[in-house]
Amino acid sequence: MTRVPFEERFKIKPAEGDPYPVTVCSHPFCTDTNVERHHLVRRSFLGGAYDWIEHDGVKIGNVIGLCQLHHSEITDNRTMVHWNPLGYFEWVWLWEGGQTPRRLDPQPPIGTPDGSGAVYEPPDNPEICPTCKRPHKRQPRTLEKARPRKTWIVSIPVDSRENGAEVLDTLTEEARRVLASSGMAYSDDDKSRYFILSAALALFNLHAREVLS
Repeated sequence: MTRVPFEERFKIKPAEGDPYPVTVCSHPFCTDTNVERHHLVRRSFLGGAYDWIEHDGVKIGNVIGLCQLHHSEITDNRTMVHWNPLGYFEWVWLWEGGQTPRRLDPQPPIGTPDGSGAVYEPPDNPEICPTCKRPHKRQPRTLEKARPRKTWIVSIPVDSRENGAEVLDTLTEEARRVLASSGMAYSDDDKSRYFILSAALALFNLHAREVLS
């Protein structure tokens, strides 16, 4: 049973509305156009297959497109979609250690129940700063003890011909995007570089003959 994106304090109810098309996967790192329709709030929770829901007087689309890979991640509860109180849905990784939540792209449509366009205004919430409208910074959840770390140094050329640091940064970022498009999503912070590089090198070692032929 997939998890409901809304926490208990966010009251939601089904809303009537016409179905709308979904053309691309809403996973933040996927652009696959071969998608399946996924209801964000499941049928059993709403009492029917509603394409729209209503939350705090605002009508929100309840359907997104997901490719087969990312749809299976949701249904297997390896990941989930969560409603951010700032007024958008985000993708949350649930495996141990997790990743930084990212906005769905594209987001489902949003508007008032009468069909007119609307920008969601977050209700008064102690977890949101009333001035900047951003969530108060929380202490990060630690699901395991911090692992010991050491620095691994690589000598790189830095001259008029080549800036080795920029080359490695570019290649690492490109590897991150390639891995993400195949469902292996890593955040873009410095702590993820080891996992990105080790995954890329492992894949190269496994398929070196094919790559170099």
